[in-house]
Amino acid sequence: MIEIGGAIDNRTICDVFGVANMGGIRVNKSRNLIVLISNITDPLYRNEWKDDVLHFVGMGATGPQKLDRQNKTLANTTRSGAAIHLFEVFETSRYVYAGEVELAGEPYRSDQTDARKESRFVWIFPLRKKQASAEPAYTEEPLSHLPYGAYAVVSSDLTDEQRALVDEVLDKLKEAGVPVLDRRDADRRRYEKMLGQWYEVVLDRVRARVKELIADKKHAARAAGREFVLVDDELRVNSASTETELRAALVFLDYDEPVAQEQLFEEARQAVPMPDPPKSLRDTNAGELEEPVLRGNFDRADFSDFT
Repeated sequence: MIEIGGAIDNRTICDVFGVANMGGIRVNKSRNLIVLISNITDPLYRNEWKDDVLHFVGMGATGPQKLDRQNKTLANTTRSGAAIHLFEVFETSRYVYAGEVELAGEPYRSDQTDARKESRFVWIFPLRKKQASAEPAYTEEPLSHLPYGAYAVVSSDLTDEQRALVDEVLDKLKEAGVPVLDRRDADRRRYEKMLGQWYEVVLDRVRARVKELIADKKHAARAAGREFVLVDDELRVNSASTETELRAALVFLDYDEPVAQEQLFEEARQAVPMPDPPKSLRDTNAGELEEPVLRGNFDRADFSDFT
């Protein structure tokens, strides 16, 4: 048993948790656990505590980080239920156990320099010490007060029939103009953030593919004694290129037909699993997001940047 505040070496971490001996995010899928190493002696990963929340930098030493592999596993811990054990390194080879932590919010992107001293974006995971429960415990005794601004509190410990009844009543209150925020609304907002992150990862894959096509064109042109360049400087592809800019560049890369362009984007979408809707949105008729998403497609009206 490792006590909070106790220090061990790297070998012991590997033996106790069954994880690799390197990396800041170490995963043991069979035991559904993750070991995080926050090493302040390593200037590459600038983790920082702010108001009891550790803003932990994801994995990836060079270039823009992606929300895949260990980063994706860490981002999905709320859904997977994986235990997250945090160790902090304040001096070389001494790992201090900080206890179990959990995601305090959605991962977000920030700018930092990589191992080559080049600016890039990284994924930041806000973490807090593990709480016994993220929801208020239900008690049969009457409450002496309600949360600030609340008129009523509904327990989450409901049967399917009770939940359906509550959802029906809440929907009627909303139709009547009563301001109501329920779990479906909170789940929807989190899900929309996840879709926005998925969208960015899809664009990253398309950007990489467009860069490959440009490189192929340049190579073929050099082999033929010619020079290939995109006709407009605004069509240069970088990490900030929008879909509109990417499609404009594709016109000059033999992808001028809409069908060909759509196939390229569809390949990128299929390569990046779309996040599953939360159960509250799958089980109810709580809005227009569920239907297109559940079928592996998306409603373009939900993504105004997608053409």
